[in-house]
Amino acid sequence: MRITILPLIVALSAAPLWAQKSEITWENYSKNSRVTRLGYDLKMIAAMNHPTPSPEVLGQLVAQGLASGEFDSQEGALMVIVSMSGVLHPATPEEFTMWEAYHPTLVAFRKQVEAMLYDADVSLRSSAHSALTALNYRPGKDSWTVDLDAAAVKTYVDLFQQDPEPFIRAKTVQLFTLCQCNESTTEARKQLFREAIYDTDPTVVRISIRGAADLKIADMVPRIVQLLDDDDEDTRHNAATAIQVYGRDAGRFSNELRAALAKEKNAEIREILKYSLQGIE
Repeated sequence: MRITILPLIVALSAAPLWAQKSEITWENYSKNSRVTRLGYDLKMIAAMNHPTPSPEVLGQLVAQGLASGEFDSQEGALMVIVSMSGVLHPATPEEFTMWEAYHPTLVAFRKQVEAMLYDADVSLRSSAHSALTALNYRPGKDSWTVDLDAAAVKTYVDLFQQDPEPFIRAKTVQLFTLCQCNESTTEARKQLFREAIYDTDPTVVRISIRGAADLKIADMVPRIVQLLDDDDEDTRHNAATAIQVYGRDAGRFSNELRAALAKEKNAEIREILKYSLQGIE
């Protein structure tokens, strides 16, 4: 299934100084008027350009950064949470060991991170989203696993309904498609997909189509069929691919699929629609 997906954990920043493996000095970094020394140190730790402190010392630095009220220091603290969670790195035994060492310290900042999801600064909100997401990962058998309990699901649902930025809403919906969640949260996740598929942002809509198909949410089929007529080509592609997943459950929409096929100009989407029709007729 070709689904448009955003990177779930964003990079530390767009080509930031602290992410470059070179001789970075405080003097060069401090030319930016928004920076702080604490922010610089935290970002260097996040990029593994400074020696990694013990969990206790790291916790003290993160606490100072989050409580500082300074954008740069707060952002640095959030970046440390992402980096030291290990989820930016391959799922190796070494990274799992780091998670085990630092996760108990980092997860203690969950409430402060959640509060920053509603900051006025969209960049800080995005960093907080990435940090909270990192806190919701855990080691699996040979990969990182997204694990959301009912409280975390509610936090993300509330955020989706209130945040005006499409890319933050998209990150939230994508997280729900990746979640290996307890069955008790399934209905809440389904409801988010039902809302997201009517979002004004095409990326949010495309990701919600994947979520609907993954959970085979039957009452979303009519909307997915409607999206076969969407102006956005990628949305039509995702909708056509999702119909394949539903199979005979989409049989009552065969007339709509034939109409979509007759109008479709994209050869790949046409082939998907033809295959879908074969499967339901």
